Amino acid sequence: MNFLDLLKAETRDVRNTLLVYMFISGLSNAMILFVINGAAATVTFAEINTRLFIMFLIVISIYILTQQYIFKKASAIVDQIIQKIRARLTEKIIKRAELVDLDKIGNSRIYNHMTHQASEVSTYSNEITAAIQSFIMVVFSVLYLGTISIEALIVTIVVVAMGILVYLGLEQKIIPYINKYNDSEVKLFSILSHLLGGFKEIKLSHERGRDIQQHIDDVSKEAMNNSITTKIMYSNAYIFAQTFFYVLVGIMVFILPRFFEIYTMSVTQITAVILFIIGPLSSVVAGIPAYTRSNIAIQNILKLEAELDNLKVDPPQFNTSRFNKLKDFKEISFSQLEFDYYDNNKDKTFGIGPIDFTIKKGETIFLIGGNGSGKSTFLKLITALYKPAKGEIKVDNKVVNSQYLQEYRELYSAIFADFHLFDKLYGLDEWDNDKVENYIEEMELMEKTSFQDGVFSNINLSTGQRKRIAMIVSRLEDREIYIFDEWAAEQDPEFRQYYYYTLLPKLKSENKTLIIVSHDDSQFFSTADRVIKMEHGKLFEITK
Repeated sequence: MNFLDLLKAETRDVRNTLLVYMFISGLSNAMILFVINGAAATVTFAEINTRLFIMFLIVISIYILTQQYIFKKASAIVDQIIQKIRARLTEKIIKRAELVDLDKIGNSRIYNHMTHQASEVSTYSNEITAAIQSFIMVVFSVLYLGTISIEALIVTIVVVAMGILVYLGLEQKIIPYINKYNDSEVKLFSILSHLLGGFKEIKLSHERGRDIQQHIDDVSKEAMNNSITTKIMYSNAYIFAQTFFYVLVGIMVFILPRFFEIYTMSVTQITAVILFIIGPLSSVVAGIPAYTRSNIAIQNILKLEAELDNLKVDPPQFNTSRFNKLKDFKEISFSQLEFDYYDNNKDKTFGIGPIDFTIKKGETIFLIGGNGSGKSTFLKLITALYKPAKGEIKVDNKVVNSQYLQEYRELYSAIFADFHLFDKLYGLDEWDNDKVENYIEEMELMEKTSFQDGVFSNINLSTGQRKRIAMIVSRLEDREIYIFDEWAAEQDPEFRQYYYYTLLPKLKSENKTLIIVSHDDSQFFSTADRVIKMEHGKLFEITK
């Protein structure tokens, strides 16, 4: 799909109106030339040709008004289309994509396509509009040229067509460099994410800082070189096309008069027409790179959308009655669950399972195990963020299939080790301000943040303090099952004691089911009903 296809697909009535205005604007522009040539042929020192002067003012006014409408409307149409596409992509990411799908697509690519690529389409829209407008004007001007001289009309069409065809041929050699530039931009965005996300680690190692700086510099230079190559090639092609247009003027002035005697009587008018259309022709040529880059950006965006459309996932729909059936569960069982990771060559790199495991309502389970043992994957499996390669999940003997998927997920509130903290209470339509303030006081954050209109005033805090805000949000969600992955790791000793001996028992007393990932000493295991251990992707229950 190209730029014009996008307009056709996303708009209809407005697009047709826009084309009518472009037609009128192009015609009025050509009429300016007609009036000027007519006035030049009748000009005298004694008086002004009033009729032609009035016509001149009218067509100028029509041209100005139609141009204003065209550029204003075209910009609005394109930006509205971009907004619609972004909204569609956001909806499909939320409703159709699973966590494993986003892992494969890559955050950097999604960011790039929804921001940089979309902005390119919007940025180039004015240039494309001007090029289309100029093309229509050239068509009318060339038709007017035919009323003066058929020979001049034929030569103009042949020379202009040759120039544009050669230009388009040169452009095909440029497209690979544009694609390389876009790929470099995605890589650069990914590395910059590492720079900002891993800034603490970079500051602790000058070698790491040196290497990532060199990597950013290399990728940035790669993007720069592709950009420079693209611009130089486009400049050369533009100069070539311009030369064709000036050759056209030379043919009209120096060659045609040698072959057609009657032509000499109209050479001034013909030259005026040619000089008049060189500017619009240049605008058409200049618009081709914008059109190409816009098309590439559109294709990238729609390719991403197609990937989301092709995901083999039935979008889970939340149903309150189904949720209420699951909410009062007595037991959740996991039978023969397995999940495997594969590299780009489809070779297995790691896997967990088979896992047989049961969670009873209201119990507290501690999950322990070393780094890389599979704990994070296990949590994603039991929350149905990852679809198991084998096995099934049952809630009171009811199999969790695609119909119950979202309702099952809604049982959980999780603070993962790599949790994301929102400053706003998304998803909570109502809340008790007094309760939130009490939680803030309980988490000892009174001097760090406040809460108003569903927004925390400050979340730029230490990791431990951010986890405390995440705990507040989790408790406000009031789900049946809580997962806290290494929540106490960044807390001070006193708050760690509070977490294990006060907060967790309090939640248990509310009949909440707790799954606690911990690396802390076994002295805290007394809080748990059961302790399970993950080792090499296998799950074992151990004695406290």
